[in-house]
Amino acid sequence: MYDPLIDEPIEHKKSMKINLLVTVMILIVGSFIPAQAGTKEDVKSAIKKLAEKGNYSWTSTSKRPERPENAEGDNNRVRSGPTEGKTVGDMIFVKSNRGERSFEFLTKGEKVAIKGEDGWSLIEPRQSNDATGTDDQARERRRRGLSSYLRNYKTPSVRAEEFLAKVGDLKKDGDAYSGELTEEGAKSLVSFWSRPRGDDGGDATERPQPTGVKASAKFWVKDGFLTKYESVVAGKIIINGNERDLGRTTTVEIKDAGSTKIDVPDDFKNKLSTEDGCASIFNGKDEPKVKKEGTWTTFTGNGMSVKTEGNWQVQKDGSLYLEPRPGEKGWTRYGSYLWLTEDYEDFVFSFEYQHGKGGNSGLYFRIYDESDATAHGFEVQILDCYGKKKLGQHDLGGVIQTAGPLTNASKPAGEWNLMQLTMSEGKVSVVLNGKKVQDNLDLEAKKPKGKKLAGAGKIAIQDHGLKFSVRNLRVKKL
Repeated sequence: MYDPLIDEPIEHKKSMKINLLVTVMILIVGSFIPAQAGTKEDVKSAIKKLAEKGNYSWTSTSKRPERPENAEGDNNRVRSGPTEGKTVGDMIFVKSNRGERSFEFLTKGEKVAIKGEDGWSLIEPRQSNDATGTDDQARERRRRGLSSYLRNYKTPSVRAEEFLAKVGDLKKDGDAYSGELTEEGAKSLVSFWSRPRGDDGGDATERPQPTGVKASAKFWVKDGFLTKYESVVAGKIIINGNERDLGRTTTVEIKDAGSTKIDVPDDFKNKLSTEDGCASIFNGKDEPKVKKEGTWTTFTGNGMSVKTEGNWQVQKDGSLYLEPRPGEKGWTRYGSYLWLTEDYEDFVFSFEYQHGKGGNSGLYFRIYDESDATAHGFEVQILDCYGKKKLGQHDLGGVIQTAGPLTNASKPAGEWNLMQLTMSEGKVSVVLNGKKVQDNLDLEAKKPKGKKLAGAGKIAIQDHGLKFSVRNLRVKKL
């Protein structure tokens, strides 16, 4: 007896088998393609998360094959040692080892300093070549080249992103992702062999061209962050009739993301404060001059003066320490604030601050009436918010009554924080510990109804009746 639930027609069985086979193939191919695409996106996301941390340290090593003893050329050349680096916000510190010697440099924005026998010195690109003579011109070219290279130095997160773009498909094995570079990508890693030297505009084809160039890449990701990447390059080049091996393995290991600090040398801080057009209270050598007049105390330093009725005291390191007098509580004692004596329209103001557990203060700007800084100005909140998940206008980095911070950039109580506020054309940006907490906030559009935004005004740091320290106050008019 034919049972349609058991005895299916032959044609129907064949049809089911074909459909099943097609379905399985679609599932296999469909799962394979997204997985390959996904692996590259995983690495890209890990690189982005590292960059967003704002600070990290790294060590880079490069190994090349040993040259044969009978090979022509510089057989006794000094091998490069590891390069160690740190990045915090817009500052980069690098120490490169070569044999028994080392080379150290610091960059902060467009400023670059190198360490020599006499300490740190800033190097600036010249606008014109006033060098005379072949030797002077050669030195000038080297100096310009070094200056340009250091100013454009790329941190590992930037290099890793560029490196990843040169890689084809990636395969995942545990925490590691590996793959081969495209032909063009591999050649770009040895492109220095084909670049013309000097300023004669020579054609790159006149120089020996590498052959048989191949390269592979490997990225390590842990907890969603890039922790290591490596390139392996192979190739040959013939110079003066001798074949040279271009092979090398470069490994970059990353650590301390989110907890890296750079100890900036004092003489570099001093040069930054005196050579970038910024005024400051303390130049690193001479304590600010103190003048008392009635209830007011004025501190005058390197092109800047601040005044206060509060109990702010100069410390040996040049910082100003606030210890409220008995009975001094709250934030409405506006005379006890630390006031910059000039008015500022568009400006950049930066300073470091430190507070204890539960610390509270604020950075005020565009204050047009000193009798009430809160009513007649704007405040960026300073508050102990370490570890807090949800932030509002009254939390660290928020512009009170206007906008909450974009992220929590707080450090634990007791640590120094660095805040930079830029006011330009009615818009305010705030960078805290290397992270943007306000980005071109339009005060005129976002401020409370009826609140006045003055065209210029005072800058002040709040006395909230709690112990508080500030240092490295610097301001520049735009």
